Amino acid sequence: MKSHISNIGVLDKTGHAHQVSLSQGLNIITGRSSTGKSALLDIVDYCLGASRPTIPYGKITDTAHYYYTIFQFESSSLILGREAETGRSYILETTTRDFSSHPPELSIFKETNHITRDEYNKSIGRYFGITMDNVDEHIRESTFGKLPKSPTPSIRSYSSYIFQNQNLIANKHAIFYRFDEKSKREQAIDHLKIFLGLVDDHYFVLSKNLDTINKEIRQEEAKALKYQDLVIQTEDKLELAHSEYMALTNKPLFEVPYSEILLQAEKWLHQIRCMEPEIDSDGDSFIKQYQEFEIQRSLHVEALRKLEIKRNTIASSIKYADQWKSLSRNFAIPEYVELHDSECPFCGELNSDLTNQSNTLSDAILWLNSELRRSAYMRESDRESERQCSALIEAKRHEIRVIETRLYRLKRQIDQIGEQRSLIQATLTAKSKIEALLETLIDFQESKHTKHLAALNARAALIKKDLKKYNLESALNNASVEIDNYMNRVGKMLGFDPTYTPISLHFELDSFDLYHQTRSKENIYLNSMGSGANWLACHISLFLSLQHIFCRLQSTCKIPPILFLDQPSQVYFPATYADNDKEFDADKISTTANRYQQKDEDLRAVENLYNVLIRHCKDMEAAYSITPQVIICDHADHLTLADDEVFEHYVKARWRAEGAGLIQD
Repeated sequence: MKSHISNIGVLDKTGHAHQVSLSQGLNIITGRSSTGKSALLDIVDYCLGASRPTIPYGKITDTAHYYYTIFQFESSSLILGREAETGRSYILETTTRDFSSHPPELSIFKETNHITRDEYNKSIGRYFGITMDNVDEHIRESTFGKLPKSPTPSIRSYSSYIFQNQNLIANKHAIFYRFDEKSKREQAIDHLKIFLGLVDDHYFVLSKNLDTINKEIRQEEAKALKYQDLVIQTEDKLELAHSEYMALTNKPLFEVPYSEILLQAEKWLHQIRCMEPEIDSDGDSFIKQYQEFEIQRSLHVEALRKLEIKRNTIASSIKYADQWKSLSRNFAIPEYVELHDSECPFCGELNSDLTNQSNTLSDAILWLNSELRRSAYMRESDRESERQCSALIEAKRHEIRVIETRLYRLKRQIDQIGEQRSLIQATLTAKSKIEALLETLIDFQESKHTKHLAALNARAALIKKDLKKYNLESALNNASVEIDNYMNRVGKMLGFDPTYTPISLHFELDSFDLYHQTRSKENIYLNSMGSGANWLACHISLFLSLQHIFCRLQSTCKIPPILFLDQPSQVYFPATYADNDKEFDADKISTTANRYQQKDEDLRAVENLYNVLIRHCKDMEAAYSITPQVIICDHADHLTLADDEVFEHYVKARWRAEGAGLIQD
């Protein structure tokens, strides 16, 4: 995105403009304390749609009627304005004016209709190519229905990549602006692939379609599992219904396995419907079935009784073990045997006959102690055995109930013949039950779900193929490697403490964590590093690396390569007093901060920082024909730069004279 800030300013109540004009490349605003340097960042942030102004209270807020920021695009200028008192928002595009020589007037805002902040932010976003209104990759649903859409990318997310204010630029606990809120951090991370131009609207449409299809696939797979359960249930019911039919006719309706009938349900349903019941009055099928069920019931009852006896034995074992545990607390368990040779009271001869007996007793004590120590484990094992035995008993009782149901229904069939219907009527009813079971199965036939599932999988495969064209994972991995490489290139130029040499910085795109990796592959995260100089170098290295990515991606990237650095030299020349001198006095600041012995080294470090920034801008212009914009608000002044660069060439405003500042006296 080729764009830079050309003007930042304030229109006072008389219509006079107080502004700073800027250009691509390095821009330096230097001056005394309380002249409005840091306020420039706050003005830009407010003009980029912040909900409330953070401009420091004082001369600027007393004077301001409108705050404005002007972005310069290749062929037009975009004026962003906010009314100081009401926060009303104004946006205007023009192609016919140089605002550096002719600042905006009050009439620009008075003649332009103000809009709501939400519409204002969306309108700004359109100029930077942010037009997506739905970035959900999944259908957002909960138990109570659909959830609201995820937050969409907006111009507000830009501030995280643009601003490094005074309290952030050398902070070891935070890297990005606006990351104090978890939701804003997550949004910035999630929206990066959009800002880099790696995905578009169609990507999210495809992702949601794939999520919808995957949901349908899961539902169809669940139905397939349900169908398998239905087949098992139908096979049992079919066996029972056929048994009832045979009890009436003494002849089978079919003589193939039930599983085969279920596999070809439609074929067998047609055949069964065409069959006329045949009744064999002399057959013995009914008696054979009845006897078979009686035998099965007897065997199951026998097995049930054995399981009940086994469970009772286990329960008794647990009971005795628990009793022993309770009793064992009341007496001491012997640990050893004391053995003494006996001596004859008459002749004094020693008698060692007790040795063998004592050894036997000692072995017994060891065994007893071992068993007692195992009792807790044995009780737990017995309880698990009891649970398993109870489960088997319940299963066996179920099997007995099923057999008894079948016996009852066989008897009932015979009773109904005598009570209500003719034999042929009862036979037709039994046959219709078989037909109904097959019809139910056909209605839920697996082949239908299999075809639908195959179609869904085919559609999912096509969408995955389209999503694969974005090559998102590879693009993010390449971006991560590129960021790391450029960070370390910059880091080597800035210099780190020997503890972190050679510097090996890494930035995680999925978490936005920054760390240095030691030779032993240990990750030292920013908040575990020491020294403000190291923290500053980490921040500068990362944000210049991000600018490098923005420049390389050119028009596909939606983030303009703009970086706002507020007071970077404070690490070396801390503001321990109000700097109101007419010139930047490194000796005085160093002495006040008790760093005079390091003054020359500190000054070289600040000059090196400026040299790195200048070289970065020129490298980007040479490599990608895009010159990034770096805006520095700082106390440092009149620095000696390398490669014949002149500090004054980059100074856009110097506010050190009496009454100088953004709002001049």
